[in-house]
Amino acid sequence: MKQKILKNSLLLFLIGIIMISCELQEEAIHQHEHNSNVKLYEMKFEELMTNKRFVTSFSKLPKSKKSLTTATVGRTVMENEYGFTIANKPAKVIEDNGETSYTFLITRDSTDANSFENLVIQTDSTNTTKAVIIKYNLTSPITSSADDSYSFTYNREITPIVYNNTTVSETSKMVIVCYWVYSLVCNNTRTGEIGPEHIAGPNCGRTYYNWTEECFSFDDGISNGGGGGSSYSGGHGGTGGANSINTSPVNNCITGNCIEANPTDPCLNANTAVANTNALFNTPQVQQGMNTVLSTKLNNPATNNVEWAVAIGQTTAGFTVTPVAGGVSNETASVPVSQVVGTYVADGHNHPNGYPADPSAGDLYGMLNSMQVNTNLKYRFVYANNIDENGNPFIDVYVLIVTDPNAAQAFLDSFPKSENYDNETRSFKRYSELGTDYFNVRKSYGNGFFSDLSDEVYNGDVIGMAYILDKYNSGMCVAKKDANGNFKKINATLGKTTNFYGEEVDKVIITKCQ
Repeated sequence: MKQKILKNSLLLFLIGIIMISCELQEEAIHQHEHNSNVKLYEMKFEELMTNKRFVTSFSKLPKSKKSLTTATVGRTVMENEYGFTIANKPAKVIEDNGETSYTFLITRDSTDANSFENLVIQTDSTNTTKAVIIKYNLTSPITSSADDSYSFTYNREITPIVYNNTTVSETSKMVIVCYWVYSLVCNNTRTGEIGPEHIAGPNCGRTYYNWTEECFSFDDGISNGGGGGSSYSGGHGGTGGANSINTSPVNNCITGNCIEANPTDPCLNANTAVANTNALFNTPQVQQGMNTVLSTKLNNPATNNVEWAVAIGQTTAGFTVTPVAGGVSNETASVPVSQVVGTYVADGHNHPNGYPADPSAGDLYGMLNSMQVNTNLKYRFVYANNIDENGNPFIDVYVLIVTDPNAAQAFLDSFPKSENYDNETRSFKRYSELGTDYFNVRKSYGNGFFSDLSDEVYNGDVIGMAYILDKYNSGMCVAKKDANGNFKKINATLGKTTNFYGEEVDKVIITKCQ
């Protein structure tokens, strides 16, 4: 019987590839009791590639029977062969009784808004590896749940990827295979009580498995009618069997269908402006004239209880910074615009000790009004003292950035200061259009209804500010200086979740641009 040997390509082992046609048989759903020995956490792909156990499993991914073209070199050969790409989203890792599974979201060039797919790679203590592609066909919308997770109903299709070193035949036979699929779920509420069942996430404190046996037929691609490196015979009865897979679905959904028809990148329109902000901030003139001066004021107990301000000019030779102004008790520091050498393009000030660095409604409207005269003004930096989770003091720095001057003007015309700013509180008017959204987001965040994917710590005020600036196409954004000294735009959107009483409430989703 004519055979062909698979050629070496990107990865390490010779394997056969199976293309599957799935016909599922749904069995009754079973449940394990809560198992405190199961560990569930998330890791980014680049982090997993530093993990020896994962790398050993991942290195066994299939070699391609075809040569890759320049259009597909960004994928592994397995991704190319099966027509998918591993998405840039953290994987869910499950450790249970010596077995470790890694569940990745995968995408295809042609997408279906009513389904999503996962690649699951599972290895045991002997480094025996198995992998499947699981497709979830939605039978209900995906809705947010407790523990920053979600719930949905579905029908499932499975495509196994066979790990072996056998040759692949051009003639083959049809076989029937059954898998036990163990889905990790959770039923604790945000405060720890028993609540509605949902997909387990890293924040769940009470996990257990639902499992079903699912069978399908496929062309095995093996010439001798038996075996190869992977056996599909054997029993079941719990996790850890030869034909069992542990997983917890990973998707890119918040609510509704899985894939937005035309998703908007919240970073796209701000990337250039944020890059220019970082370039200005890191010049020697601005570091010395603004960053060092305002930081020194905040580090001195004799001067950190009042506001100080500087203005930044731009000339053909570079940037200039004015002498610091302000220092008057109970007064907002006035930006020394009259002392600017060159074109006034930016300014910076501190908030007094005890107040956060979050740009206030007064900072926003002060900048918008100044732009009526100073049309090149694009950046407003705000400093304040803060304390980290270990009790160590540090200086927070935020910046308001103009990304589109015309949109900023239109925003001011639509939401004038007189209708949206409260002079007494120096915040938004609570029942103005901007204020309603601002305080609603701040309240949801303060009540714990949020999912923070940014790896940063923010106050509720800046989350509310980020939300309204994006929602109303303000032509502005707010960014925070990270631990590496780079400003990153803050993104805040609203989804839905349920509270302790099962009521639907707003949930804030927080990210940052890279």
